[in-house]
Amino acid sequence: AEIALVRVTPAATTQAAALTDTNWELVAVSGTAIPALAGQRAPFLRLQSEGNVAQGFSGCNQFNGTWKINDGVIELGPMAMTMMACADGMETETAFMRALEGTVDHKIQGNELRLHRGDDEILLFRVSEQP
Repeated sequence: AEIALVRVTPAATTQAAALTDTNWELVAVSGTAIPALAGQRAPFLRLQSEGNVAQGFSGCNQFNGTWKINDGVIELGPMAMTMMACADGMETETAFMRALEGTVDHKIQGNELRLHRGDDEILLFRVSEQP
């Protein structure tokens, strides 16, 4: 009789994305999906670990500022931003930037980042495929 040995490896577990140094693409603001605009990149947020710099694109303008985390609560701002006027994306930009003001709780599940205040989810992000 012949015996065959086969190595069995455990199935890969889904690792949660890192909060820092990840481009988080905005998916929804207060439960409302963000419309994709033709020829325009998606709004995103990146929390850099080096220097605690928050930066991103808000739908029309670039922004950057500071961030810190204490006991799971993220504090953002103040934010500086370019001041371009755009035909599309201004409503998203206004809602996105208002939601980023002050402190927010966060939860990461797989490739999604959820920012909330109390019981209200204010921003939903997914890991961006774009660099």
